[in-house]
Amino acid sequence: MKLIHTMPLFIHKNPHEFESNLKLAKRCFESLAQSKENRIVVYNQGCLPNEVITNMLKSYGVSPIILGNGSNVGIPKARQTCFQYIWEQYPEIEFISEVHLDMIFPKIGIHR
Repeated sequence: MKLIHTMPLFIHKNPHEFESNLKLAKRCFESLAQSKENRIVVYNQGCLPNEVITNMLKSYGVSPIILGNGSNVGIPKARQTCFQYIWEQYPEIEFISEVHLDMIFPKIGIHR
């Protein structure tokens, strides 16, 4: 493994936004599951319990690590917490990326 993704995840409570966010999540995570490098550290910033997020990502075939407790701490703190976790737990990782729900991934990996 050369790459771990991060995501500051905020799912809105508003019913319209909630459904829209879940549709984006489905597309994003299903495409991420097709990538060779599909480990992701998610910082939970709102609405869904960690267990629900973990189960959702696993159902799409993604290997998740969930940080945070649903409090919206802002993107900078969420980002830094994810990076710090990776630096401490996976010091051998060469690359870290930040992804968002509106991203879809091609079926490629990092090659050298």
